[in-house]
Amino acid sequence: MLGSQSWIAAVGIPTFVITGFIASRKRLAHQWREELMDPVSDSYPPLSDEHMEFLRGVAFDLPVIQAEGTVKPRQVDGALGTPLTKKENIGLRVEKGFLAPHEVNIFLNQVCQWSVKLGCTLDPLKVRFFEQKLEQGRLSELRVDHQVLDSDDSSSKTGLKGCLRSSWSWLRRKGSGRVGKGPFGELDSSFFSQVRVISDHPESNQPVKAPWGSGDRMRFDLMPASLRNLVHRVQQSCPGIGRLRHVYIEYSPKGSFYHEPSTPKYFDGNDYVIIPLRRDSAQMVITFSPVMRSRFSSLREIMQNSWTNRDIDCLLPNGGLLRVYGLARYDWGWSVRPGAGWFGSHLNPITPTPSTRPSSSQGVISTWFDRLQQVVGLLAPENASLTYPMGGIKGVGGIQPSQSDAALVVLHFEGPRSKKKQRSMLLEPELLIFGRVPTADKFETWTDDQPTKEGVHKVGVLRFMVGHYLDLLMSG
Repeated sequence: MLGSQSWIAAVGIPTFVITGFIASRKRLAHQWREELMDPVSDSYPPLSDEHMEFLRGVAFDLPVIQAEGTVKPRQVDGALGTPLTKKENIGLRVEKGFLAPHEVNIFLNQVCQWSVKLGCTLDPLKVRFFEQKLEQGRLSELRVDHQVLDSDDSSSKTGLKGCLRSSWSWLRRKGSGRVGKGPFGELDSSFFSQVRVISDHPESNQPVKAPWGSGDRMRFDLMPASLRNLVHRVQQSCPGIGRLRHVYIEYSPKGSFYHEPSTPKYFDGNDYVIIPLRRDSAQMVITFSPVMRSRFSSLREIMQNSWTNRDIDCLLPNGGLLRVYGLARYDWGWSVRPGAGWFGSHLNPITPTPSTRPSSSQGVISTWFDRLQQVVGLLAPENASLTYPMGGIKGVGGIQPSQSDAALVVLHFEGPRSKKKQRSMLLEPELLIFGRVPTADKFETWTDDQPTKEGVHKVGVLRFMVGHYLDLLMSG
């Protein structure tokens, strides 16, 4: 019979050696930043002043408040945001004209078709919370407007002179934005529930339907040809960006987005690009916010002043390409503010986006054409795809995009590889994290069964969690 020292020598020492070896080699996809990132690589070409015109720091509160009280707010220093120098660039580079306008429509049509079969809706709890916040904001704006109007009515004098004075003061407030121009008044909250996400590994609690996989297990033969073409063009435009590791696409039939600041997972690679596709050819603003934010921002603050006063706005033309690398990749999260878009400050709005409700002055021809599209859509078969002269798709699998639908294509690449270090392939934890990639024949019978409270209590919480995890690993 072996003693304690013999057991330590026979079992403990080999276990310690093997564990130490694995720990020393565990520089996998989780360790991209420490092992593979090459910040001094020549793959990042130098920036010019033209590139910095697309970047601007969010304006501070004091200049904006001072500008709102003046006749010419755009002349107040710092009211429209803070211009950035090349030394202040955190790792953002915009290339305009990456896709031609007709190519944007082609890729957008493809994304619309992918969203039907490969897309997932957002978390219903998240959607409900967002809509409740918008409704509360609208009610608060209505109460403020009523209080202002009531105070004017009580203070105005009787007679024609008092009526004209009250009307003139109301028109001055309306022109200055104090009445009828709140951040919630013109925002259509229904867009958030219609956004569909295409991803090849789980984002939040959404299921995965993309069959091509992610990371080292990515299979390009299962990827749509148009998506492969887009990836190839990005690699040609950005030399040294490396292999593709992750695909994330958001599609909005109404052309509006709301994305909270978040950084990609470390094993998604060192670099990623964002490509906006819009049917209305409008510009988009992608906001970068520090990951370690020191305050919580309400929805009203986000729409008026962004998440923090350190945020950086990036003005991205339609069909352009935004490359994110370095500090911006790991220490800053990309986001999209809801509502009307602005660049640097809400006093500097960009081209109106489809997040606003349609105006009543559309014109007879435009209104007649919209009515004709609605009638044709009702008479068409359920799964029919109707292409219109303006390039939109109508009635694809229940998705009803307007002429202002849009998509955000986010492609993650491994980035410049350090020539002095090699990536260890000893362990591949992606299977344990994400499970097997679903096969294409499973899409037709795909079901997203959400657990109920009664079902969990029936089998027990621990048993349910273990069984759910095993199903995730063995599915496919």
